[in-house]
Amino acid sequence: MAYVALYRRWRPSNFDALVGQDTIKQTLVNALTGGHIAHAYLFAGPRGTGKTSTARILAKALNCDKGPTATPCGECHNCQSIADGTSMDVLEIDAASNRGIDSIKELRDKIAFAPVDGRYKVYIIDEVHMLTPEASNALLKTLEEPPENVVFILATTDPQKVLPTIHSRCQRFDFHRVTVEEITKHLVDVAKKSDIVADEEAMRLIAIQAEGGMRDALSLLDQCAVMSPRVTVDSVKDTLGIVGREALRELVTAIGKKDGAKAMELCHTLLMQGKEVNRILTELAEYLRALMLFQTIPDYEEIYLVDEKEHLADNAQYFDNERIMLATEYIALSLANIKQSLRPRIFLELAILHLCAKQKVAALVQDEDDALPPTEAEIPAPRIMPHPAKPAAAARPVVKPAEKPKPIPAKPNLTPRPVAAQEEVTFVPVEKTAAQVAADNAVDAARYWQEAVDYLGQQDGKKSVSSCARNGKGVALNGDELIVLVPGNQFICDRLDKDDYRKILEETILTMQRVKVKCKFVKEFNGKVPASPPTELKQSQVAEPSVPQTEQSKASDDAVQKALAAFGGTIKEK
Repeated sequence: MAYVALYRRWRPSNFDALVGQDTIKQTLVNALTGGHIAHAYLFAGPRGTGKTSTARILAKALNCDKGPTATPCGECHNCQSIADGTSMDVLEIDAASNRGIDSIKELRDKIAFAPVDGRYKVYIIDEVHMLTPEASNALLKTLEEPPENVVFILATTDPQKVLPTIHSRCQRFDFHRVTVEEITKHLVDVAKKSDIVADEEAMRLIAIQAEGGMRDALSLLDQCAVMSPRVTVDSVKDTLGIVGREALRELVTAIGKKDGAKAMELCHTLLMQGKEVNRILTELAEYLRALMLFQTIPDYEEIYLVDEKEHLADNAQYFDNERIMLATEYIALSLANIKQSLRPRIFLELAILHLCAKQKVAALVQDEDDALPPTEAEIPAPRIMPHPAKPAAAARPVVKPAEKPKPIPAKPNLTPRPVAAQEEVTFVPVEKTAAQVAADNAVDAARYWQEAVDYLGQQDGKKSVSSCARNGKGVALNGDELIVLVPGNQFICDRLDKDDYRKILEETILTMQRVKVKCKFVKEFNGKVPASPPTELKQSQVAEPSVPQTEQSKASDDAVQKALAAFGGTIKEK
């Protein structure tokens, strides 16, 4: 007789044999006992948690000769044929392979026929989320009003991809991962019945590696049983490539002590033993997680699956939560890089050395001012913030001290200068004349244009635009209009004014400067302020005649002297 895999041989045949999922079992048993049988069910959950097995058990319960019953006999013709997969009344459809609308149309054509041997025709559609949108819509009407003797059981590992309209027509049952204790107990029972000599600690290690999937656990046990006549912890580690507690503990200790040489030696030893790079980093992240949970919730039993309490306590002294979080973030980044690398060992070694660094690598660098918190009697001096690209008006600080403050040296210190509590700091806006605004606009216009030209010169496919645009120069900003002077070259002026080049230049300026402009190309420019003033200027500012320079100097002399007294510096004569 051909060998049958353990997960097939020990597939549960009734609700009592189904491991875990107690709530789902009780609900289905009550429904069968009370006769509340729905026409459609949706079983959702991770792989290997019993969705298809439960669907087959439900099909047996509906078509058993003694049923519908919550305890199918397993001996009648219908139970035997369903278990063997030869029943004419129970059809299993793999939606991953039959995902088109033609498969659903064929199902709808056959659904009207009466059952052959049993009471119900049961359609089990596995991975129903793989159906195309057209096929899912074709299934809707049948799910809503199926014949009385038809029951649909839909199974999926990704319920979010199932149409909400299908959800609303089904009773949904969410299957959860099986616990380590339940898997361990079941593996011990299967090993005894299958004449497999195994240690219970090895069964527990397999249960941890299965990550809540009973089918995966049975497959791993099957694999380890072939490896050696007795399944032990060491044989499981060798078969599955597990790093193990001892080696991982030594590696974490070396990282905690920031001993890069020792950590690299341990890493090299693991690689020589055939351990995978992904496995080493993943188990390292799991150990660090256990350390953080140990420091926060020492009674959390799950962490002791990673290591014993006393060893976790020894390693916890080298790590705080901040260091652990930064380390796990870097490990996650390294795992992502490994997927695209031909030499994953490089990223493993870099990650180990990074975790052993003498200094912490913080995500954000603290400002120097934060190192000196102000006292109750001191207020930190106001920071000088950069002006926006086109300010409407500048701000001039005027200090009104209770007593004359001492001047500050021209070369500022790194530490902020405390200001006396009684000092009052106010900011008086200084309005600019039309001539000053025009000069600022000319500077902005030249900068906008030159930076856009330089940027385009570095982009593939845009160098021709840059080469043509280098013949021009931004000379003025008239509201949202950027005037570009192209002296004496009508051809280049016309070429830049074409829709394709102009659009590229305007979009580049918008991206780099966050300013939306419209480019206007001219061959001549008289150097005067544009006729229409910028939108930021008040009409009164444009209409008023400019004040002579000598009067402005006299008006601002007092303010200049106060600024010099407060901030230091000298007046440089031109």
